[in-house]
Amino acid sequence: MKKLEIRVTDYSKLLDDEFLTRIKEIGVDVISFGNEGCYLHLPDIDTVETIMRKTDEFERKAIIPVAFESHFDKVCRYVDQVAEKVNAIVVNDYGTLRHIQDTHADLNLNISLGTGISFSYEFTPWYAHIFEPESSQIADSFLRSNMDNEWMYSFFERHTNNNFEIEIPVLPHILNSSDNLKEKGYRIGILLNGVLITIARACPTARYFKMMAGACREVCLKKIDVAFTHRWDFFKSDIIEIQPRVREMIPDMKVFGNSMYMKNSETSLESARQKADTLIYDTRFYESTDMMITMIEEQFAGV
Repeated sequence: MKKLEIRVTDYSKLLDDEFLTRIKEIGVDVISFGNEGCYLHLPDIDTVETIMRKTDEFERKAIIPVAFESHFDKVCRYVDQVAEKVNAIVVNDYGTLRHIQDTHADLNLNISLGTGISFSYEFTPWYAHIFEPESSQIADSFLRSNMDNEWMYSFFERHTNNNFEIEIPVLPHILNSSDNLKEKGYRIGILLNGVLITIARACPTARYFKMMAGACREVCLKKIDVAFTHRWDFFKSDIIEIQPRVREMIPDMKVFGNSMYMKNSETSLESARQKADTLIYDTRFYESTDMMITMIEEQFAGV
């Protein structure tokens, strides 16, 4: 039986009885909360404890951001605070994964490998241009999941907790790896709303709204639409216009906080639904709860 997961970064929703009732009515199994890109957007521990009290009918999953060196200790302290409270943790870098292994192995936590760890060259918006001159064999080796190879299988077999879920967006090449991953014992969580292509150290949202990092949480959930028109040329040490032929290959982007997303592949949606163990919907990509619920009812029916 497939699970239905709602990903929430506006934590006020998880304190709203009406919201929780409505998602329960449509069959949501898992609530995930946190942020994959910025530790400053994580809920404080008092909020986490309130969320735990109000959502005890659901499985709970904490999303842990990429931990840059400057705030690795803060992220680890947050992990230590939430590890015993949740059913699962989403990790996005190997440092956090190692910390969980060393510190919380006794909890036997379910671990989801987020797209900070699980990725493909297909996440590059102009990948079609990059691989134009290459053979299909070379392209396939780069566009499949980075987890889908013997070295990575061996690496994670040595981990004390091998009860992993791998998060995958709706893109055709990386979806081709899902059967191999499932044969190795991984569960597949399908990210239905967008492809995380980059996490910035310097937050573009804070810069856009002229706010200091740390004082920017109020704008972190505001969607910024971005179109690629220019790029940095390493050899010329200058910004140059992207060629029209290449620009046509690049979809428009959406920015939330310090994370940038491109659109999923609509033509691969049905394949993704069939391959998924968990279908993951992200509230940020919907203008309203009504819109999200309508989409879930349409897509989840019969799965």
